[in-house]
Amino acid sequence: MRGNNQKNSNIMIKTCIFMSLIIFLLCFIVILCIAFSDDDTYEIENNGERYGKSEFYKYKDKIYVLVIGSGMLEVEGVDIPTFKVFNKDKEDERENVGFDKNRIYFGNIAVSDLDTDKLYYVGNNYYSDGTNSYFCSTSPKFNEELSAGSTIIQNVSHFFFKTREPQYYFYPYKKLETNKRLKRIEELRNFATNGEEIYYAGEKLSNADINTIKK
Repeated sequence: MRGNNQKNSNIMIKTCIFMSLIIFLLCFIVILCIAFSDDDTYEIENNGERYGKSEFYKYKDKIYVLVIGSGMLEVEGVDIPTFKVFNKDKEDERENVGFDKNRIYFGNIAVSDLDTDKLYYVGNNYYSDGTNSYFCSTSPKFNEELSAGSTIIQNVSHFFFKTREPQYYFYPYKKLETNKRLKRIEELRNFATNGEEIYYAGEKLSNADINTIKK
């Protein structure tokens, strides 16, 4: 019995050592892939055609957007001839939203339920076509859905097969639960109202009073 226990113990130790080596090897491969992968951010920023003061660039017949934490990302499926950005009226509002004849792009993420013929910038990072309205943050958010395993696989795949890199950060956005026309609330960043409800960063504030809210 003691011999069997010793044998099982040896097998467990060898298995743990083997698994540790595999994990170490995978981590080493990922580090190499990241270290030697091509980062076109500097190249695109310096040699691409920037859209105004926005984070969008045209480079080699493609549109890219700078997402802090993820670098320069391609905006896929965009109609380049009709692509535009919004002219924001505040220096502290990052211009990270663009649109073409078909869709609006929150960073590199496309949303198609806004009528781009009627699309306008509300202010305070809200966008609307008069019926549907969205908020899009100018602060990137970490992609919590990106697991360690998928990160490893995507990095290795990108390095060897030039597939898409894992996207670590994105610009979070939210559709508002209203079909009424929005207007921004002056001097209150990320606030807007439809005349009845008050919204902060796309979320409706319960029991908030438009007449007593402090500025």
